[in-house]
Amino acid sequence: MKFAKLPHQDHADLLDDLETMAMDAYDLLMRGLVKDLTKVAKKQKLAKSDDLPRGWNGEVPRIEVDFNSIFQRTIQKYLDALRWTIMGDAAGKEATQAAISLGVRDVTLPGVAPAAYLDAIDTQAEYVAKLTGKSGAQLDKELVGKTLDKMLETNDRFTDESLLKLQNRLLSAAEMAAQRHNAANTALVHEEAHAGIADGESKKDALAAAAKLAPDRLAAIDLTRDLKKAVETHRTDWTRLISTDVALASGTGTHQVMQEVYGAKDDTVMVAWVAMRDEKACDWCGPTSRRADGSFKLYRMDEFLPTGSNYGRKRKEWTLCIPPAHPNCRCSLVYLPPGFEITKDGDVRVRGKK
Repeated sequence: MKFAKLPHQDHADLLDDLETMAMDAYDLLMRGLVKDLTKVAKKQKLAKSDDLPRGWNGEVPRIEVDFNSIFQRTIQKYLDALRWTIMGDAAGKEATQAAISLGVRDVTLPGVAPAAYLDAIDTQAEYVAKLTGKSGAQLDKELVGKTLDKMLETNDRFTDESLLKLQNRLLSAAEMAAQRHNAANTALVHEEAHAGIADGESKKDALAAAAKLAPDRLAAIDLTRDLKKAVETHRTDWTRLISTDVALASGTGTHQVMQEVYGAKDDTVMVAWVAMRDEKACDWCGPTSRRADGSFKLYRMDEFLPTGSNYGRKRKEWTLCIPPAHPNCRCSLVYLPPGFEITKDGDVRVRGKK
């Protein structure tokens, strides 16, 4: 069932679109990052045959590249663009410039979290206007600004954690590729050096001659493969971050309107828990939303804990809170003005009217 008569449905669709856009931006950026890091690595000499020891002691050319410093600038540019994907221009000037130069602004809206929050507020105003024929009350602009700042501060912390994981995975992948390169060189040089000694060469000459056979650059195909694997592994973490940020931003906007405009402590203020993807409602949200006969349950606002209260809790510990109730939750609270009711089909109408 889709609640086409409720503006909340359009909002739920927008949340889906925001997540899709954010993931499209991720895929675009990661393709570019893998390509650019491979180019950077191909320019680096990884083995130095002229630094070999003067006697035979089994040593061979060694990796002497600091991937952290070589890759850092390139990685940071892409991470900044990812941050802009979530936070928009609030991510800072460098992030905005990175998003522009890397083409992200052509893929997604500037900041999926602020977009979800602001659209949730607009949805409530549109809803009330649709029911009453009067303009929906708006939140104070200063309050909206402060809330955005606070929300983005939280987003920034979680985003930092995710981006640090991605950076570490990329650097680890590069180091692994370099180690394989070095190991292959070791085997090749040892084999050729021993062959030279067997042919009568001195240990020093045999080692020096063998070292010249070892490739001095990282095999790009190996690095590309490992970087792609790191990016794909992190994609699940990024998907979860985007979904959480968008849902919590939406829940924050919805709750704020109900609290500031409708009156959270007013016993006459009732809301219905509506699963906007009703056919996909989980076995926790389903019973929370409807009674056995299919009618909607109604709640007072003071019965809900703040949005996000169930995040980090085990499922058996979930409790009633402002949606989202859990990761990937697409439920919303639908405000019922005094004198209105909600039908089993999700139609909000004047009570008793058919």
